[in-house]
Amino acid sequence: MSDVFDANARLPLPPEVTSHFFRSLVASTLKTFASDLNKSLDEVLAADLKYGPMVRKHLQAAMADALRKTMGGIARESEKMNMESAAAVAEEIKKIIALVEVDKLRNNYFGRVLVRQIDNYFPLRQDIFLNLRIRDEHVRGVIPRQIVGGLLQALRTVFGADFLAEKEELCNNIARKYMTNIRVVDWPSAFEDGESKGLVRQVFGESLKEKLSGKSRDWFMGVIKDNKSYREMRRGFGEEDYNSFMRLLFISQDDIRRARKSSEKIFTAMGSADNAEAQPAAAQFNEVVEGLPKEKRELFILQVINHKLVEAGPVGMALARRYGASGDKWAAVSGEMEWLARELVAKCKWFKGLPDSKDELVQAAYFRSKDDASRQYVQTRQALTTLNCPKDMIA
Repeated sequence: MSDVFDANARLPLPPEVTSHFFRSLVASTLKTFASDLNKSLDEVLAADLKYGPMVRKHLQAAMADALRKTMGGIARESEKMNMESAAAVAEEIKKIIALVEVDKLRNNYFGRVLVRQIDNYFPLRQDIFLNLRIRDEHVRGVIPRQIVGGLLQALRTVFGADFLAEKEELCNNIARKYMTNIRVVDWPSAFEDGESKGLVRQVFGESLKEKLSGKSRDWFMGVIKDNKSYREMRRGFGEEDYNSFMRLLFISQDDIRRARKSSEKIFTAMGSADNAEAQPAAAQFNEVVEGLPKEKRELFILQVINHKLVEAGPVGMALARRYGASGDKWAAVSGEMEWLARELVAKCKWFKGLPDSKDELVQAAYFRSKDDASRQYVQTRQALTTLNCPKDMIA
């Protein structure tokens, strides 16, 4: 990535690549306009033999002068459009590279199986705002895809070649077992395979903790941030990233996945404008949350919000019911679900400052998807208000 983009993560696209296309297009449009205008003038002024030629002469002179001045402006504007095109192309290239970095694991079956442990914490590919935000700051309950290369490298280092050779062959066999007629692996079924689950438990269990204990925290953080897939991030991999990643890495994800799957109808009803439908769904949502182990409740709720299974507003209303009996709802939710409370505040502040961002990519995303940005800000603000978040925290 660093070999392709400049220091500002922009594609250094030379002006000659696209500028002449803009100039040519506008010049062609103006030429057609001038021709059509001349024809219209001929038709309008043809009947006036006395003043028609004089009027036509002065109008043509004025039009020619305006066109000369306009062409100078076109040259300047084409440079600006070239930069905008470069930014847009760079963003698409980065998406493609990120896609390749992760999707190349389709043929690395060992990596594909292991990444299953954390893939529910990846931001949605189509969520441009979350992908932009996580590039610049830590987001609780979200793991950037760019971490995958470093993680697999760290696993190769701590487990060694013999272990990897054995487990890679196991994963190849699992993949062959679920290969369809069109040579595509049925991954949902492969992930549910007993051997696949057993491998995930074996790798992300006590043995990995023991092996990592012989390595320093700085070593692991260095492997992640120095891997080429992480270099496009505009920040390092710090203590907060490390601590939250380790928390997500060593817990079983099965019950969170089951809770998501079993709650699909609840999520739909929670977003309903009909109170008679939304209120019972909120109560059912709290029952699902209560059914999870305490350390996984906020992770489940963060997934629900980050993957847009339910908007933040209805989730806030459901949690207000959950903590309604307490004297201070915000203190209660912050006490049990600190990550969630802090993330709602951080998200609200980020979207509030979005229109004034100086980042070109963020600005471009904002103007392309202004409605989505406004909706996310309003929904998050609504959730915080419902939970009685102190106003000075989000002012």
